Amino acid sequence: LNNLPYTRTYTAERIAYHNFVNGIYPPESGVQSNPYREWIGAQIRADLFGWINPGRPKRAAEMAYQDAIISHRKNGIYGELFVSAAIAAAGGLKASPESVEKSIKVGLSVVPSGSRLYEAVEQTMNWAKKDDNWNDTFNKVMEEFGDYHWVHTINNAAIVVLSLIHGKGNFGDTITTAVMCGHDT
Repeated sequence: LNNLPYTRTYTAERIAYHNFVNGIYPPESGVQSNPYREWIGAQIRADLFGWINPGRPKRAAEMAYQDAIISHRKNGIYGELFVSAAIAAAGGLKASPESVEKSIKVGLSVVPSGSRLYEAVEQTMNWAKKDDNWNDTFNKVMEEFGDYHWVHTINNAAIVVLSLIHGKGNFGDTITTAVMCGHDT
């Protein structure tokens, strides 16, 4: 509260900040009056926990969880767990289609298997492995998950996965695909 101006926060984080001011702290701060609790804010914050835990995806997910409960719930939390664990798993691996898929599967291993995020990531990975180009997979993602707001965790996680699979270990192709898909990835 002393170091982050309120006007520099948005959506779920702004609601959590407001809750802090009113004496509501985690985990309730991520739920109380928070219609953005499953949006992408926590997932965006995941990178740090993966970077500082290379080869330790469970530790990355534990740290990510402590961060995510500040402002999010359910799939909003699961997105941060997924991304942090996938990044940690990728640490030290040589970029290849095989290591990319392995990292995604490790990331998925820290997400509850019955969750909507788990199912979306798994489905997108299956589509991306079968489709010849990213646009075909993107069209399927939009058909299946396009009703979510453009900053929701689920459709954005699907875009990350399709970009990683179609990028085939090439950093530039992966980033370019994610950017062309748009949304809040």
